[in-house]
Amino acid sequence: MRGRGTVLLASLVVGSVLVAFPARAGGLYANEYGTPEMGTAGAGAEASALDASTAIPFYNPAGMTLLEGDQLLVAAGALLPDIQFAVDPATTFSGGDGGQAGNPVPILTAAYVHSFGGRFRLGLSLYGAAGAALEYDPDWVGRRQAQTSEILALSLSPTVAYRVNEWLSVGGGLNIVTSMLEVRVEGLIPGSQIAIDGTDTQVSFNLSAMLELGERSRIGVSYVSETELDYSGDVTRTPRDLTAPVNTTLTLPDVLRVGLHHDVSDSVAIVGTVGWENWSALENQYVSVGQVGTATLPRNWDDTYRFGAGLHYRLGDPWLLRFGVTYDTSPTDADDRTADLPVDRQIRVAAGVQNQRGDRFSWGAQLVYADLGDAEIDSSGVLGNLVGSYSSNAYLGIAGNLQWRF
Repeated sequence: MRGRGTVLLASLVVGSVLVAFPARAGGLYANEYGTPEMGTAGAGAEASALDASTAIPFYNPAGMTLLEGDQLLVAAGALLPDIQFAVDPATTFSGGDGGQAGNPVPILTAAYVHSFGGRFRLGLSLYGAAGAALEYDPDWVGRRQAQTSEILALSLSPTVAYRVNEWLSVGGGLNIVTSMLEVRVEGLIPGSQIAIDGTDTQVSFNLSAMLELGERSRIGVSYVSETELDYSGDVTRTPRDLTAPVNTTLTLPDVLRVGLHHDVSDSVAIVGTVGWENWSALENQYVSVGQVGTATLPRNWDDTYRFGAGLHYRLGDPWLLRFGVTYDTSPTDADDRTADLPVDRQIRVAAGVQNQRGDRFSWGAQLVYADLGDAEIDSSGVLGNLVGSYSSNAYLGIAGNLQWRF
């Protein structure tokens, strides 16, 4: 579509972004991969290195040197959200509460580690690095802020690890991230809808180290660099079906985490994590429609910090139980929070079980409950105010894994 139609669509989209409520995203990194470390809510994952999932960059690829032989892990599961908005009387828009906005999100992960000589390990992992899936009822009060919001980032990460000496191993590799974005909001014209669909593939890197402080204790450090996604796709306005090319950006920031694993005895180990995510990198987002309209969206996101603790308990020879809890600080406040990603502070409580069947095969299952906070929204704009909080804002994650040693 060219000419007057393109100009009209660009003005409507950019106007909707700047004057109404822009779709925003942040705090998107996945925490649940379906691996055994999901049983501690990720606490200690940077240092435990008990299976092939250590090849995942958000865990610790350097930990691959602690594994013997070749190992393969596959995991699958789902996140089952419960997300419902409660409208405050100060809201000036008309409409309902949006209904059940959360959609199930699948968990699919695979990790492989190959022993190459005495000191080298090669790893390959495929996992969902980030994601969100929300869909509100058509008549809800925040339809100009978010109607549908779906973001998926899938990463393929080849990694290598090298044992420097008896107490230090280092690792690193690439993250090949392919992402899809779909956002739908109501336009400035009542009854109209603006839809943005885009995809992008980018490459970032990861670095890691494992320090073995004797036979019972180790510290792991992992770093994942920033990924700047630049989605190219189409923007469409209905009901007149005007279409134009669109570009929009989204930053997945760099992450630094430090983990501890300490074997108290042959049957008990304690684990812990502290971490930092550079969400203040989301200073601005840009939306460009064709060559005639561009919007710059201020973010006002803050860096977030993670704290976690967990326990491994070996219940006899074949059974290993895991328990853990993690806490993530909020990336934003009520004035800047929007309904496409209602994330507040996050608390996760998890449990898992692993069963070793001989020397070559094991299976496991994990369960996690994530409380995403009240996520208060107090947004004001030229067209009106959206005020409220989430009476329900949580999800239940369930997954299983299979492991083989060769």
